[in-house]
Amino acid sequence: MCLGLSLVGFLFSGYGSIYIKSANLEYLFFFCFQTLALFAFVVLFLLIHPSGNRLLLFLMAMEMSLGFMMIARLDMQKAVRQFEATLLALTCMLLVPIICKRFTRFREYHHVYAMIGIISLALVLLLGTATHGSKVSFTVLHVRFQPSEIIKIVYLLFLASALRKKEKTIKDFLYVSLISAAHVLILVASKDLGSALIFFMVYLFVCTLAFRAIWLLALGLVCASGFSVLAYRMFPHIRVRVKAFLDPWSVIDGQGYQIAQSLFAISRGGAFGLGFFGGSSKSIPYVEQDFMFSAVAEELGMLFAVILILICLCLFLTLQKASMESKFGFDRLFLFGASILYIFQVFLTVGGGVKFIPLTGVTLPFVSAGGSSILSSVLLIAFCEIMMMEEEEGKPVKVQKNGYLMEYLSGVLLFVMLLLATMVYMLFYVKTNEVEMVNNSYNATDVIYEKQTSRGNILARDGQMLAQTKGGFNRSYPYHNVFSHIVGYNTKGRFGIEAAANYYLLQSDVPLAKQIENQKYGRKNPGNNVYTTLDPTLQKAAYDALGAYNGAIVVTKPSTGEVLAMVSKPDFDPEQIDEIWDQVSKDEDSSVLVNRAINGIYPPGSTFKIVTALEYMREYPETFSEYSFKCGGSFVYDGEKIHCYHGTNHGLVSFKQAFAKSCNSSFADISTKLNQGAFASTCQSLLFDQEIPFELPVTESHILVGEGVSIGERMQTAIGQGRTTMSPFHLNLITCAIANDGVLKMPYVLDRVVSADGNLIKDLKPNQEMQLMTPKESYDLTALMREVVDHGTGTKLSGKSYTVAGKTGSAEYNKNSDSHAWFTGFAPAVNPEVCITVVIEGAGSGGDYAVPTARRVLDAYFER
Repeated sequence: MCLGLSLVGFLFSGYGSIYIKSANLEYLFFFCFQTLALFAFVVLFLLIHPSGNRLLLFLMAMEMSLGFMMIARLDMQKAVRQFEATLLALTCMLLVPIICKRFTRFREYHHVYAMIGIISLALVLLLGTATHGSKVSFTVLHVRFQPSEIIKIVYLLFLASALRKKEKTIKDFLYVSLISAAHVLILVASKDLGSALIFFMVYLFVCTLAFRAIWLLALGLVCASGFSVLAYRMFPHIRVRVKAFLDPWSVIDGQGYQIAQSLFAISRGGAFGLGFFGGSSKSIPYVEQDFMFSAVAEELGMLFAVILILICLCLFLTLQKASMESKFGFDRLFLFGASILYIFQVFLTVGGGVKFIPLTGVTLPFVSAGGSSILSSVLLIAFCEIMMMEEEEGKPVKVQKNGYLMEYLSGVLLFVMLLLATMVYMLFYVKTNEVEMVNNSYNATDVIYEKQTSRGNILARDGQMLAQTKGGFNRSYPYHNVFSHIVGYNTKGRFGIEAAANYYLLQSDVPLAKQIENQKYGRKNPGNNVYTTLDPTLQKAAYDALGAYNGAIVVTKPSTGEVLAMVSKPDFDPEQIDEIWDQVSKDEDSSVLVNRAINGIYPPGSTFKIVTALEYMREYPETFSEYSFKCGGSFVYDGEKIHCYHGTNHGLVSFKQAFAKSCNSSFADISTKLNQGAFASTCQSLLFDQEIPFELPVTESHILVGEGVSIGERMQTAIGQGRTTMSPFHLNLITCAIANDGVLKMPYVLDRVVSADGNLIKDLKPNQEMQLMTPKESYDLTALMREVVDHGTGTKLSGKSYTVAGKTGSAEYNKNSDSHAWFTGFAPAVNPEVCITVVIEGAGSGGDYAVPTARRVLDAYFER
C-alpha cells in the first residue's frame, strides 16, 4: 500500500508541475489514464498471481512512470504510442505466467530457442530496414519493430535451458558457445553492435555461473577488449563514435553533436534541475530513444538522475537475490542472466550519455521510448516473476559457503562499481568542465539562464562600465568602438570577453531571499559582474594612436601578465552589430570582426631577430659579442641573396649594431651558422606552432625551421620573412618574458567575479608562469633592445622621461615590397612596468610609423 501511494504521489506531483507550466489539460488526462492503468494492472496481477513480487512490480512501475512523464513532456504523440505499447506489454505480462504454468516443459526447448533466435536475427540481416547504417528492424504498416529486443529473452531462455543440468560437460560449453557466437556474429554483420555486446556479456556471465568458473569471466573480458579493438578497425561508424567519445568538442558540428548536447543538458540541470519545460532536451537528437537519462538530469536534476540509477540498481539486486535463492538450475540461470541483461543495458545507456564510454545506441529499459523496448523489458520481468512465484517442494536453498557466492559477487560488485563510477564521473566531468560547456556556442544555456538572470556587467580595472544590460535585455557598450574587439558583443553569437566571461555573467549570487523575492514579483536576478584588467585611459590612448591605420596594439604588464589595453582596427560599434551583421558576414573581404591583436597573423619582419639573436647567443655564449660583419647592402650565400631594407649599406657592424640597425645581411649570415635542430627547439620553447595561453582564443604562430630546410628559407626565417607568421599578442608575450628576467607570467584579462551586491565570488588571476629563457639571456637581449632605441631604428623613443628597450620591424608581405610596420618593447628599460607591441598594416618602416605610435601610448601611461 505504501509503495502504491508513493508511486501515485510521484505521478501527481510530476504531472501537476507539467500542467502548471503548460496549462494543457491533455497532461492531466494522460496522468489519469496512466494511473488507472497501472493501478488496475497491479491489482489484477496480484489477484491472479498472489505470490507475485511486489517490489519488482513497484520498481518497474516507477521507472515506467518516469518514462511516460518525460516522453509526454517531450512529445505527447510519442507518449500516447508508448502508452499503447505498454498496455499491450502489461496484458502479455498478465497472461505469460498462466501460459507458462500450463506448459511447464518450456524449460527444456533449448534447440527451439536457438533456432528462433538465429533465424529471426538472420531475417533482419537479410530483409530488415537500415537505420543509421545498421539493420535492426522491420517496418510493417508504418510500425517499426526491432526483433533483437524480444530475441534477448529467447536467448536467455536458450542459455538457461541448455545449461540447466546440474552436471555439465565441455560438450555443453561448446554447444552453448557455438549458438551464442552465431547470435553475436549475425548482430555484428547487421552492425547492431550494442545488442551484440549485450548478448556476449549475458553469455559470459551466465556461463561463469553455470560452470562456476571465475576465470572464464576474466578471460571473456579480455577477449571483449580484443573484439572491441577489432571492431574499431573494421567498422567506420565505431571509429566515429570513439572519436566523438574522446573529444566531442573537436567534432561538435558533426559526430560529436549528440554527446555534446547530452553533456550540455546534464550540465544545465545542475543539482536540482530546471523543472519540466525548463530545459531544451529536444536539442539532443533522438533524445526519447537514446538520451532519456540526460533529459531527466536536465529537468529533474543530477540528484534525481542519481536516484534513478539507484532504482535501477535496486531492481538489479532484487533479481540477483531471487537468483541466489533459487534451487533450480533453469530459474537460477534465467534470473541471473536477466539481471545482467538489464543492468548492462542501463550501464551502456547511462555511460554513453555522460561520456563515460562511447555511445552504443541502446535504450534505457522502461524509460526510453520504443514499443519493442518496452515490450521486451516488461516480458523480461514477466518471466522473472514466473521463476520467483514457482511453488516447488521445500524452501529455497540459501547459497552456502562453497556455493555460487563468488560468481554472484563478481557480477554484483562489477556493475555496482561501474554505475557508481559512472555517477562520480558525471558529477566530476560536469563540475570541472562547466565553464567551457556554458560558454560553448552550441549550448543553449544562455537562452535558458537569461530568462531568469539579467546578464551581468563587464567593468574596467578602475570600475568603469565597459558593458551593461539595460531594460533586462539590451546590451549597452558605453565606449562603443574603443573596446569593440576585446570586450566583444553578445548578439549574433558571442565574441571577446562577452564569450570568455559568459558563464560568470549568467550566474547570479545575490542572497537566496532576494532571489525568492525577485521570483515572486517576476523580476530577473541580477547577474554577477566581471572586472577586467583593462585600463580605459591606456585603451583610449592606443585607439587614438592607431588613428586611421589598420593594425593592432597590445599593452601588458610583464610582472603580472595583466592585459592593460588591446586595440584592433578596423573596428565596429558592438551596439550596432545587428545592423552591420549582414554586410560584414556576407563580404568575404571584410575583416572588421577579426581581432588583429590575437587572431591577426603577420610576417614579424625584423622583430623576429629577437628570436634569432637568442638562438645565436645560446649556441655561441662566449663569443657572440665578438661577432662582426661587413654589410654591403646584401648578402649572398649558396646562390641565395638577402637585401637589407631598401638596400641600406650598414658597413662594418658588431652583433649589437647589427641588431640595433636591423641589418638583414648580417642576420642572414648568422642563420648559416645556426644548428637548425637547436633553433627549432628554441622556437618551440617560445610557443611557436602551439596553443598560446589566454582566456580568448589566440591563433597559433608558425615557423619553418629545422633540419632539411633550404638555405634560402633559413635566411628568410632569420629575418622574420618567408613562411614565418605570428600574432602581435604572441610577440608581446616574448617581449614580456625578456622584461621579466625570462619568466612569462600567464597573460589574463579577466580579473575577478563579483556579485551584484559587491561580494567577491571568484578570483580569476592565473597563478602560473613559464621560464622562456634564463635571466642572463633576458639581460643580454635587453641590452640589445636598448641599443635599438638609443642608437638604432627606434631613436624616436629616446630622450623621454622614461627609458625604453625595443625592436622595430618592417615586414614585407607582397612582391611590391610593401611592408607592415612593427614595434615591440618595454619601459622603463630597468624594472619594466609595461610592455607594448604595435603592428600597422602596410605603413612601411617600423621606425617611422610603429615607434611614434608606441610613443604616444607610452606617454599616456607615464605622463598621466
